[in-house]
Amino acid sequence: MKCLACEEMEGRGEYYQVRRGRYVWKGDHLILMPGLGPVVPDYLILQPIRHFTSFSDVPEEVYGEMDEILSRLEGRWMVAEHGERERTLEHAHLHVFRLSRAWKDEFLNKVLGECQLIWEGDIRSPGEFYREKRGTLRAHREYLVILDLEKKRGYILAHPGEARQYIRRVLASISGVPWDWKVYPGEENMERILREFSNLGGNGKGGASAPGHGKRGSDQKGL
Repeated sequence: MKCLACEEMEGRGEYYQVRRGRYVWKGDHLILMPGLGPVVPDYLILQPIRHFTSFSDVPEEVYGEMDEILSRLEGRWMVAEHGERERTLEHAHLHVFRLSRAWKDEFLNKVLGECQLIWEGDIRSPGEFYREKRGTLRAHREYLVILDLEKKRGYILAHPGEARQYIRRVLASISGVPWDWKVYPGEENMERILREFSNLGGNGKGGASAPGHGKRGSDQKGL
């Protein structure tokens, strides 16, 4: 079965035609890119360079690199993963997005109201969460993970199973843009994300990521 994410990293395929392989940060194991069809203004995708189907299956060293990059983001950032339920992309990926206070409350209320809760608790970091909860996630392959990086709070939920692209659909219902990136590719917003997050460091690529380090962003504007 073809993998759109792997094809993109090889410089071909449907995703490559839109994003053209551009990213804001690249490490030894992970790559951080602007999300196709940004459903909220600050919307990124973090995925492993090697092919895995979920973050509960990646090697331990990936979690350390996950913490390295996500610790550079400041503000009301959230992380979400679908597990293995009705995804368009069969390649492990995290939705990484920043929300205003009102949008964040609305997002959590909607997801927690629609999905059965499996686990809720404090987290030290995203990487430590995945290390500690790997067994739970593997036991519930069709899980939904929500991590609140600001509050250091984590949730494992049963995927509602009603529709693919659940996280994108919820975010789009809040922001008012189409959830389908083919309908709304959002190329102008992707260009802005590439510019604004170019100081995250990593093994950057010309035109996509610049050298340097430093935390990024206080909070999104215009929400």
